[in-house]
Amino acid sequence: MISAENSPKEALGILNRELYNISAKKMISVAYYLELNYQTNTIRYADAGMAIATIVRGNELIEIKEFGGLPLGAYQKSEYTQGELKLEERDSIIISTDGLVDMINVDNERFGYDNLEHYLINFNSNHKFERNLTLKEYIEETVVNYKNTNHSKQDDLAVVCIEHLSSSFIN
Repeated sequence: MISAENSPKEALGILNRELYNISAKKMISVAYYLELNYQTNTIRYADAGMAIATIVRGNELIEIKEFGGLPLGAYQKSEYTQGELKLEERDSIIISTDGLVDMINVDNERFGYDNLEHYLINFNSNHKFERNLTLKEYIEETVVNYKNTNHSKQDDLAVVCIEHLSSSFIN
């Protein structure tokens, strides 16, 4: 059982063993574990196969996928690593499945990682303050404007956005 005392890498290890043991067809699942410490403005994180995990800091994108391991359930004894990073004021975090970059538009073009990078950097330089949009609102607007909702082969899409708006998460 996972408890508050488990680190991100321990929690993913427990989830991996449980999924491996209960899945007769050996199904796998992607996951991302992020722990936010409000007092220190730090995150601890571990990745299990998520497509996108990025911090938007000014005009810079910082990938936070370098720690973790294989998707859950892939191997019974998979081991996971974890990272830790101090957040800065105005940092934004986006974690998403590959459905975001695999969106197809009316011209049958894939959205892709290059477009995502462009939009994320553009968010901080233009839209965040001028239009008073949250990252969540901006991503929703981008998705609606890009994809063809009638396309029969749209991938699943799950997105989590976290924004650090002040020098401390607790005011």
